[in-house]
Amino acid sequence: MNFVQPIRDVEAIVEIKNYLKDTNERDYVLFVAGINAGLHISDLLSLRVGDVKGTHIEFLEKETGKLQRRAINNTLKKALNEFVTGKPDGEYLFKCDQNGKRSSTGNSPMDIKMVFIMLNRVARRLGITDNIGTETLRKTFGYHLYKQQQHSLWMMKEWFHLKSELEVLRYIGAIDDLERNKHDYVLDL
Repeated sequence: MNFVQPIRDVEAIVEIKNYLKDTNERDYVLFVAGINAGLHISDLLSLRVGDVKGTHIEFLEKETGKLQRRAINNTLKKALNEFVTGKPDGEYLFKCDQNGKRSSTGNSPMDIKMVFIMLNRVARRLGITDNIGTETLRKTFGYHLYKQQQHSLWMMKEWFHLKSELEVLRYIGAIDDLERNKHDYVLDL
């Protein structure tokens, strides 16, 4: 079974962001939100403009039914501010039409399949060969949070609804990294 992977390479993340910013503002903001907030894709797609106007994203988590809050960092805030200007609070943040573009009429969100197709199209266009899926956004968030702040495992365990810190490491791809590099570890006493 092939599991989807996080995007480990920061340069690849920048390349994807630049490509999306130049080609599709909605997809750019979706990507930035996905890798900076770590929400499950169904929660991300259910967000409305009013949910992201403050300092936190507030949403009812589909998996648990609980109200959740996630801080909005500077990168995400900048992308959101430009994107939501002039839009009503009740509008879905990531609207679509039949062409997968932002719709000016109606108010239906993108579906998960559309996001999957978009992410894979962009990844292949940019030469990324890892298995990419909608969970890639959330895994990328977790992977880079772990790399920057290893003490955050307990928090990710709660966010991702996993039973152990080992499951978190598996989910975000850190175990794969250890397996791939295990022959490089040397103890020199």
